[in-house]
Amino acid sequence: MTSGATPISSMEDILRALDEHPEWVEAFRTRILGERTVALLDNVAEILQSINDRLASVEEGQRELAETVRDLVAAVQALTVRMDDYERRSARDFGVLKGYMMKTVAKEEAADIADILGLRYVATLSVAELRDLTDNSGDTSDIAPGDLVSFRRADLIAKALDANGDTCYFAAEASFVVSRRDTDRAVRNAGVLTRFTGKPAYPAVAGVSLHEAVQQVVFSGEVPWHTITEDELTGG
Repeated sequence: MTSGATPISSMEDILRALDEHPEWVEAFRTRILGERTVALLDNVAEILQSINDRLASVEEGQRELAETVRDLVAAVQALTVRMDDYERRSARDFGVLKGYMMKTVAKEEAADIADILGLRYVATLSVAELRDLTDNSGDTSDIAPGDLVSFRRADLIAKALDANGDTCYFAAEASFVVSRRDTDRAVRNAGVLTRFTGKPAYPAVAGVSLHEAVQQVVFSGEVPWHTITEDELTGG
């Protein structure tokens, strides 16, 4: 220290000198902390605000992303429902079309179905002829109305001749996969035919394949099966 100056030999002396000379504080601060640190400290509020602004921007982006994701999930769910509905309707429509095709092929191959029964095909009965049978056969109160309707809508009911040349009938049901429903309806319809005509009537089924539940019934000969190939359905 120069002559006449207050000697500085402790921290208290430094603090006292700074109190006496406040203009030294900034220089002292800069010397201790360094210019870069001082600049950072001076701008800390600005830096914090910048950080807060960025965080707010990120949070807003996250909210927008969350909304977008929710909208996307809702759109996917709506599309899934529509696709499920479309698939159900398509399956239903395809089933109806397939059933119609099977019925058509069975009627076209009525003579072949008669052959597997050991009969000679004569003619297929129309819906009008079947209605005449049900309407002119006396008391049918013991037959469920639904069964009468089902009988008139049978896939195939035909007149035939047996080996002796005597008149008889056969009732056939056709499905892509022949099921218990088909064999049961064929047997029921054959029974109704015998009741209404007084003539023997025989059940049969036609289809591309057999459900395992009816294989024993079919292979035993109880309800003979006429095979329809997939080529016949596609015109191949």
